Amino acid sequence: MATPTTHLPTRMSYYSPVDYGERYHYVHPSLPGIPPSSYNPPAPGDKLYEVSIKVEEVKSSLHQAIDKTIARGEQLEETERRAQELENNSNRFYRGARNLKCMFCKKNARMIGCCLFALALVIFTIVMIAKSYSN
Repeated sequence: MATPTTHLPTRMSYYSPVDYGERYHYVHPSLPGIPPSSYNPPAPGDKLYEVSIKVEEVKSSLHQAIDKTIARGEQLEETERRAQELENNSNRFYRGARNLKCMFCKKNARMIGCCLFALALVIFTIVMIAKSYSN
């Protein structure tokens, strides 16, 4: 009687070749490079085969879930980077707007000061002219 050799299935294959003694030797038909003549179907009601197929389906769905989680993590990192960039841009805009407001306030104050000085000069001139005519 032959001793069974075990071979763990890889991610690419559903069921790898396994020697079960004289019972049967089969390879899953989806394996690339394996001729169809080497595929011996499992015996009807083979629980080991059914369980291994279900395990492979669960593994496949877990791999898909992990891949989706990784992709979601990458998207979250990209969103976080964009949010940080947007925050930096908004802070820069706020500082620029504050500086511009301050600049225009100073310009407005200078303009009002010049207008008041000109008005005072005109009033002084009128008063001086009125004084000279009264004498």
